[in-house]
Amino acid sequence: LKPPRRFAWQPQLAARAALSSASFMYRTELGATGTATTVARALTAHEVASQLAFFLSDSPPDDMLRAAADSGALDAIDEVQRQVDRLLAQASVQDSVEKTLLAAWGIGNVFGVAKDPGLFPQYTQGLQASMFRETASFVHDLLFTKQAPVAELMTISRLRDRAEQGR
Repeated sequence: LKPPRRFAWQPQLAARAALSSASFMYRTELGATGTATTVARALTAHEVASQLAFFLSDSPPDDMLRAAADSGALDAIDEVQRQVDRLLAQASVQDSVEKTLLAAWGIGNVFGVAKDPGLFPQYTQGLQASMFRETASFVHDLLFTKQAPVAELMTISRLRDRAEQGR
């Protein structure tokens, strides 16, 4: 027996409602229980682990971060800093941070810029790719090799010449 056609849309509507609900679309951090609802709440150790992992690596907490949360070590700011340093030392996390910053700053837009080839014959797809790679390399070098703060990326006034960089 087939259900009447008038009910055929209901499973789609239910799925749409579930998939568009805030609790499905966003990770919610509720904080420790017993705190007042009108003030900021301190996150639990597991919520701190989740925030660190998703912010830095776009993935759930790894085993070491989960273990730190399980033990309650993430309640101490020194341990949070140690975990941040540990995560930032990983190539996959560095890649994630770099990609996030390049996307946030719209660096990939260089590929969508069209210029008149008669006026700018050197502005080719190869040059666009080179510009993107050079910017990504600069961001990576400044943040992860020189360990400069992100604020330095925002305030730098000029890029050094390749010869000056020793490349």
